[in-house]
Amino acid sequence: MQQVVYARHEHGGHRVVRDMQGGGITVHWPHGPTTYPSVRQTLAALVSGSPTPAKGVRVPHRTFDTYFRLRPAAPACPNESGGASGGFLDVFALFAPLPEVSRIEVPLTVHPAPDFLTGPGVALDENLLSVHVPSARKPRTARVLRGAPAPREVWDGKGIDLVNRGHEVRKLFYAGFFGRVARYGYDPEEVLQEVYAGLLVRNRGKCPFDPKKSSFGHYVHMVCECIISNYHRKHNRHAQAEQFGYTDLDGNEMDVASTDLATVEADQEEALGYELALASLGERLHEAACSVETSADMALVGKCLPLLSKGMTRLEVAAHLAKNEGLHRARVLQAVDFIRSVAGEWSADFR
Repeated sequence: MQQVVYARHEHGGHRVVRDMQGGGITVHWPHGPTTYPSVRQTLAALVSGSPTPAKGVRVPHRTFDTYFRLRPAAPACPNESGGASGGFLDVFALFAPLPEVSRIEVPLTVHPAPDFLTGPGVALDENLLSVHVPSARKPRTARVLRGAPAPREVWDGKGIDLVNRGHEVRKLFYAGFFGRVARYGYDPEEVLQEVYAGLLVRNRGKCPFDPKKSSFGHYVHMVCECIISNYHRKHNRHAQAEQFGYTDLDGNEMDVASTDLATVEADQEEALGYELALASLGERLHEAACSVETSADMALVGKCLPLLSKGMTRLEVAAHLAKNEGLHRARVLQAVDFIRSVAGEWSADFR
């Protein structure tokens, strides 16, 4: 019986035939086959890449199966007659009946029932004295049904075990932070739940509670300080961003749905106000140019003013006029700076 394998890619991938009866190992080199009496000599020739390896060549300390990545042979399965079935598995053995559950009687010592179990309407079941003991089988894994509550997590030893030390966290929270939470107007129980959640997150994080680094009280105090600050900051953002109703020009509160805050285009009153403001600023710029000596070009100022009113920055105005009208960038920036210097005083008077 022969076993045919192939050398590894980095060693040439030569065909190797092993005589299972002890006849040696034959390597088929490009110029012809060569037979070696041992596995060590065969591996030395394959690693060196030569049929006759030189002395002192490094030989890997591996077995034949390890080098050729061979899996161990499967044990022969006995057939019905008791002999080997040639390495084939009996399919009927896969569907053999499961071992039956045995019922045994366990002797128990029955003590007198307590007084609260001997009242009227209370009866003991005699079947409780017999115990069902299954045969020696591996217990099956419990399946979690869809919609059923998730199994309770088991503490892995890292961080704080809230099942056993949750009451200590509660005491530290109420002793050190109840006054602050009450002044903020929050429910202390809700904040305490946030603290519990923060501790669970830290238990799974990179730096859970370590008694070698800090005490239990100091760690809980630090976590409570962080959680309460984040909780207060979140509610402050809600109070600043959320708005209930809208105050009109007369100071009356009204529903947002009844207002015209979502108009697409400006109405006549808004357009007229915009034109009046732009004309007023133009007059103020003309007066400033006459009263104060400035090197700004008033014609250029008149071109920059509408662009600035649309929300463009000084660099965007300079790039726009330099590209479309070929104006010098430095002159445009000088005109924009002049408009900004006058617009500050004008806005205070216009309002």
